[in-house]
Amino acid sequence: MQSDAERIRLKLPEQDLAALSLGHAQPRKLQAWVEQLPLMNMGETSRQLYQYIQELNRLQIDTRTRFQLLEILRPVLLHVTDSLGKHYLRQSLVLPEKARRVASLAQALQGHLANGYKLVVARGLRKVDDREVRDALALALHRAITALGDTLLRCYQLYFPTPRHLWLELHQLFLLAERHDLDNRMITDPELPAGHGDSTVAQAYIRCLLLATAKPNQLRQQELAMVYALARSGAALVDVR
Repeated sequence: MQSDAERIRLKLPEQDLAALSLGHAQPRKLQAWVEQLPLMNMGETSRQLYQYIQELNRLQIDTRTRFQLLEILRPVLLHVTDSLGKHYLRQSLVLPEKARRVASLAQALQGHLANGYKLVVARGLRKVDDREVRDALALALHRAITALGDTLLRCYQLYFPTPRHLWLELHQLFLLAERHDLDNRMITDPELPAGHGDSTVAQAYIRCLLLATAKPNQLRQQELAMVYALARSGAALVDVR
């Protein structure tokens, strides 16, 4: 029987860094660093986050610590990508060069976040029978799928091409969840209002499918955002099997 490593091919960065050039690789110190980021200067904050998340994904570090660091970083990274939206949403169909660069930065941040969680998934599969690892694995699968879904939404809103292999990776992440009986694990997203951020790994995946089948090329940016938001609860009514 083929192993997951043989059957599942996720695009993952190489871990070729021994140390970070900024930020910290210890959760408590990273939390302090995040709290000191200059959020009033979105350009500088974006630059530091971009450099940090890139380096973290290349850092040689144990999977448990990587997961903890990603969970600390995720809230501020999502805040930044959301704030950057005012520079490229609700503009002309052909974006000015500066707006296009900002949108590309938001996409890159989201993509690196997804990569981080995919690394946790890939390494966690080695100890999938451990209860604590299974809990983290389910959460990492949900986080990775959600990050890819956010990327997909932005592509539709801006008429950007969908990143290569995005759908392949979404399908593979769901396959992994299903194979290890994690697809129906309920996950809470603390970045959403209470009661609105609860969904299973399968529902996070189905949400992306619903967005893609809503004729996104015929919808306006606000309509796409509305469909994506409604698809969070609508996914509970759909079964892909």
